Amino acid sequence: KALIREEMERLLGPDAVYCMYFGDEDTNGIMPINDIDEYKTEYSPIKSVSISGKPGGVLEASLSVSGPSDQTYYLGWTYTDAGGPSVSKGISFAHPFKFITVSLSLGMVSNTDNYGIEFGINDAKPGVKYKVTEVTKTYDVQQYIIYKKVYNDAGSYTWEEWSGGKTETVTNRNFKIVQV
Repeated sequence: KALIREEMERLLGPDAVYCMYFGDEDTNGIMPINDIDEYKTEYSPIKSVSISGKPGGVLEASLSVSGPSDQTYYLGWTYTDAGGPSVSKGISFAHPFKFITVSLSLGMVSNTDNYGIEFGINDAKPGVKYKVTEVTKTYDVQQYIIYKKVYNDAGSYTWEEWSGGKTETVTNRNFKIVQV
């Protein structure tokens, strides 16, 4: 229901009053045609999609730690899912859902605290340089179709596709870190 309301507001504006009616008002035979009960939403199964590639950011900047050579240290970067290059991937869904192409972001890496997710290696050796060369991200992708009741002159109705879309949710990230 939230998706339907969001779509109505997107199409008609947030301040619009969307009370349309079907039937003859004089004979009291009217019924609302955009009431929330006049819509239904169908969801596809969730498909898991993995993409890999070189994220944006400071990948060429290698990092190293210093200290006694008989110890290991944590060496970290920060990361955000937004930005960076994108990878397109085609996904097939069963009828009534359509084949879609999604464009998914590889994200951005930084060696500062500008971004939100921290990752790294726990056993960095002093004097050895390391850099991030690849990220692999897994997304859950799901389509939805919003159907609307369409009334005919006899007062009966059929369900017809009114709107739809997709959701993409990051479920996993893995980083390839190499010694330089």
